Amino acid sequence: DYTLASYSTDLQSFLYERAKQHLLSQYGFPASLQACAFDEHFAIRGLSVDPEHGLLIKLSNSQRVGSSSAYRGKRPVSSVELKQLYGPSRHIPIDALEGLRPLHDKYSIAKACLIADAIDHFEKRKRKFGEDYRPSSVVDDV
Repeated sequence: DYTLASYSTDLQSFLYERAKQHLLSQYGFPASLQACAFDEHFAIRGLSVDPEHGLLIKLSNSQRVGSSSAYRGKRPVSSVELKQLYGPSRHIPIDALEGLRPLHDKYSIAKACLIADAIDHFEKRKRKFGEDYRPSSVVDDV
């Protein structure tokens, strides 16, 4: 919606920071998430979130996950891992599309960045300390 508001980088950064503060104060996210900052170059409109796997993905018009456009947090997901998650064709069946969360407007850019930063944060804690988390809960909270 470009008719009523101007979606500047400053607005995106403001939305990101407000949402991040809400996660920290109301949802008890780790204080170390405070160090994360909005990255205007990371996300684009038109992404989808796969909350089950904690991925930001770009789908083709034939519902295939792009081999170079899938991220878990800020880390690109390998084509091998994508094939493990979605099968050799990386196709998402029509009935499974309901589980995805589309990020199709300008407000979604800040949301996509915050989801990526939060997932990235929990993935690092998982690798370092063995702490498990539910990606779908992170996505729901954001």
